[in-house]
Amino acid sequence: MTDRLVIKGGTTKERIIQTAIGVFSEKGFHETRMEEIAERASVAKGTIYLYFRTKKELFSSLFSYTLHLIEERINKANGNEPNPRVRLENVPRVLLEILKEKREFFRLIFHNFLLMDPESRKIFEKWKGNMIAALSSDIQKIAREKSQASVSILARIIFYFLLSLFLGFLSGDLEIEEEKTIREIQLNYCTLLGVI
Repeated sequence: MTDRLVIKGGTTKERIIQTAIGVFSEKGFHETRMEEIAERASVAKGTIYLYFRTKKELFSSLFSYTLHLIEERINKANGNEPNPRVRLENVPRVLLEILKEKREFFRLIFHNFLLMDPESRKIFEKWKGNMIAALSSDIQKIAREKSQASVSILARIIFYFLLSLFLGFLSGDLEIEEEKTIREIQLNYCTLLGVI
């Protein structure tokens, strides 16, 4: 099944990104040709090169775009929620939803690029910093008596718990299609939040 981001009323660049995610997910990085992306996006091959110099640059942009999408979805799910504990509790549900929607693309990223490609690693490290900062902010609001060092450690523990969900799912060790598994994940996550 093709993994696609829905970009409504998008620009040519966004249409290329949306199409490329589907093609990369289906064929993998090495088997994907820029010509095929151009054809499926209904643009000339040269148009892609106006936005992306290489296939690798296009893929890095997709990775960055997808991580940005995760942040947006978490922010949207939390909306105007004033309670930092509730905001923290919403994060795994949103991550699991995105994993289900974009399964093949995330498998491609984690199996082929995250640890091997320096540019993808930089994009991931920046995103990790943003996520840990957001988690730290909510933890600090809940646990006012904790030191900044303690808050920073808790934020990293929570981040890596969430990251392990991704990796467990992508490796096939966790099957999040089962409601029982999702309830167990949420219960364990809430237990972890209980230490705050």
